[in-house]
Amino acid sequence: MTIVSRESHPAALTPRPFAPASRLHAQLELQARELHDLRARLGAALAELGTLAPTLLAPPLGPVRRSSYRRLTIDANRIPEPRPTWWPGDAETAGPLRPAPGHRCAGLIDDQVPVVAVSFCGVAAATTAAALEQITEQQILRRAFVPLFITDDASQLHLFRHQGYDAELLPTRDALDACPGGIDPDRFLAARLVAIRETWQVGRFVDMGATPLPPVAEPDGLPRPLATLVFYKDYRRYNPYQHLLYAALPRIGSMAGDVELAIAQARLGPTFFHVNWEEALYRGAPDAAAALALVDGFLERLDLLHAAGGQVVWTVHNSEPHDNPFPDAYARLAAGIAARAALVLVHSRTAAALVAERHGMPDERLLVVPHGGYHALYGDRPKPAVARQTLGLPEQGVLFGFVGNVRAYKNLPLLLEAFARLPRGRARLLVAGRQDPPLELDGLDPAVLQELVVRDEVIEDGLLPHHLAACDAIVLPFGRILTSGSLMLALSLEVPVIVQAVPSLLEVVTDGQNGMVFEPGDAASLAERMTALLDAPGRQRVAMRRAAGRTARRCDWGWIGRRVGERLLALVNVG
Repeated sequence: MTIVSRESHPAALTPRPFAPASRLHAQLELQARELHDLRARLGAALAELGTLAPTLLAPPLGPVRRSSYRRLTIDANRIPEPRPTWWPGDAETAGPLRPAPGHRCAGLIDDQVPVVAVSFCGVAAATTAAALEQITEQQILRRAFVPLFITDDASQLHLFRHQGYDAELLPTRDALDACPGGIDPDRFLAARLVAIRETWQVGRFVDMGATPLPPVAEPDGLPRPLATLVFYKDYRRYNPYQHLLYAALPRIGSMAGDVELAIAQARLGPTFFHVNWEEALYRGAPDAAAALALVDGFLERLDLLHAAGGQVVWTVHNSEPHDNPFPDAYARLAAGIAARAALVLVHSRTAAALVAERHGMPDERLLVVPHGGYHALYGDRPKPAVARQTLGLPEQGVLFGFVGNVRAYKNLPLLLEAFARLPRGRARLLVAGRQDPPLELDGLDPAVLQELVVRDEVIEDGLLPHHLAACDAIVLPFGRILTSGSLMLALSLEVPVIVQAVPSLLEVVTDGQNGMVFEPGDAASLAERMTALLDAPGRQRVAMRRAAGRTARRCDWGWIGRRVGERLLALVNVG
């Protein structure tokens, strides 16, 4: 039997730009596999056709522009055995597979949570790595899904496998066009996705790639978002609070944006506009008149949002802004938001009482939920000895700490005065964070300065847990406060705290259990409680660390998100 093969003339080939060696290797490997399959199918066809097909045309390995023909004789004994399948879905599997949940969520391996297939087709490796970290973080927080990753770049498979995930390789359209046999790329890719869906029991496909996936039907069972939440102001770059809260909201999609985006979204479906740290609206105003004009314009837009069917949600983080150059503008803004808010969130009963009294807020429009912890975000805390070694701190002795931006309202002079009252040689004080304004140290005794470690710098996210874990206690001397992320961060890393006896903080800290409490504004009282910790036996300090961790774990974002989500969805009569 004679087979005619078409072969491109060398002069007709068009030069192409160079591609990375790893990508070329992947494409060649894919083409070789497809050629093996086609030759096997050809061999089977030859065996069936016998003498009915004396000649067949065998397409070339790659795309061609002009072709010439030469005759090629194939030994029948060299025809490979046909493989059992070729088209996606032809194979009969023993049963559905379950993707690995990843190294950081190994506890989900036996949980019956939905599988979400995430596509990174057409995405650079650096972008894939960054997005993979975000998805892992979402998985840790929600513990409600297992990802299966899809890529069209074989060189990126190690990114997923290194994190303990499974991934499927999807051929590119160019690769399919280059394969023999005249494959319809869209039809092949759609069939491939159906096979992936059936094999891995995929509940939803999420397309994060630059190359869109062909449409494929998704099975019922994975709920779609029932509403959208647009949040302002977006501080996720500096504070994980918003990311943690919105990731925990069930069946509510979230996006950062202004009131204009919320108005547009409200015309499409149930929408919430969530206001946080509202003073950011006029922070750049040159004078009080400009600030008031910005406030009036913002409130008018909130009225338009309400007319479009949207709902305003407000979280009261502070009784007043820490830095408030325009108090009249803030008073008008806060009153206006309170009058228009369908729901007001607060993180303490103290804050609820303040909002109710100041704005006449009825109980049915208030929701008290604790400030969530950060234990899921940072995982296991570094051991104190390792943390001190990493930061270049003395490994022996008691270390008190203040970690975070140094600002006037945080009352650092009170802490310095109390530390100066301690007996020398028994403890050190770490003050780490960007100072605005600079901390005044000129009046301190030289012996005190020798035991003071001051680092005026922005703390990198990767080293933040080390700064906290290195300390035996974190001292938070600020007083006028309704809630504290710094407090929850310290407790999340199992570090006891020393705080003023103000009502909002007493809702979280119990003296002698997960921290110490001193009289407001009293340096002598603070020094006495710091000395009490110095004199505490080792077993008591260990017990306080464990109690601090338990406090943070009770404030889990999972149930906080469910409670907030239930109230939000009830506002729009869905869920």
